[in-house]
Amino acid sequence: MKKNDQQAKLLFLQLSIKGHPLFEDGLTFSVLNDQRVYQDKSDTLTNLNGNIWINNIVTLVGKNATGKTLLMKALIGDLMLLLQHKSIDQTPLSDLLIGDKPLELTSYFYGTDGYVYRDIVRFAKETSSQKWVITDEKIYQKKVNARVSKRDFLNFKEEHLITDRSNLDKMVAVLLAP
Repeated sequence: MKKNDQQAKLLFLQLSIKGHPLFEDGLTFSVLNDQRVYQDKSDTLTNLNGNIWINNIVTLVGKNATGKTLLMKALIGDLMLLLQHKSIDQTPLSDLLIGDKPLELTSYFYGTDGYVYRDIVRFAKETSSQKWVITDEKIYQKKVNARVSKRDFLNFKEEHLITDRSNLDKMVAVLLAP
């Protein structure tokens, strides 16, 4: 990802969690702005593309033991795993990975190269070692322009698949941490 001889950047947009016992119906945390943006409020937002904006400041409010800290650990752990190439054990994800059911994290990023990326990582507990491992990861990419609607911004089709962890060459796959 290069843009004008500079390294393109990824901006976090959204994280969804499925399969966690605390969030039975799943949970989605997004920094995407869903309201109309007025000129006097534009300093608290960042324009990505056309009418797509992200909030610069987000506040989490809720009762004790409702998952605020767990959500932040999931977000930080996911970002460390995906963007800093850390293993599960090197991130706060170990606090998130509990129970016996598989867990799925879906992350969305906007690249300054004009692409939106969706990364779906599935985790499961190995029966033999009882350690959590990544069982599957798929990365999708699609080009967006200023005319894309908010409704279609994060919608992907299967043909946008650019990487499937289960289809990596065996020599490449052996280099990945579990």
